[in-house]
Amino acid sequence: MKYLLLTSLLFAASASAEIDLDYLKVPEGFKLSYFAEDVETARQLARSESGTVFSGSFSAKKVYAFKDTDNDGVADQRWLLMDDLKAPTGIAYKNGDLYVADVNKIIRFP
Repeated sequence: MKYLLLTSLLFAASASAEIDLDYLKVPEGFKLSYFAEDVETARQLARSESGTVFSGSFSAKKVYAFKDTDNDGVADQRWLLMDDLKAPTGIAYKNGDLYVADVNKIIRFP
């Protein structure tokens, strides 16, 4: 089955703002599900060649990495890469490097 990945659904903002996935309509053949939860104000996402998914958490001022090691469509590993940023919203992955756009700088992780 195909999966439709929507940034706003891929990461739940918080338990109090939980989204009922059954309420949302998607084209036939697609399915919505949570990849990771409890990521406050997740914004852009990036994915590495190995399947690691990176997300900036805008108001929490953090950057996370997630991995689905058993290929069930749900992240079972989670790492906090950075915290105490101003507002990390831009995330990009290219040629083995992770780029994070904060309000006042761009950070590169080889």
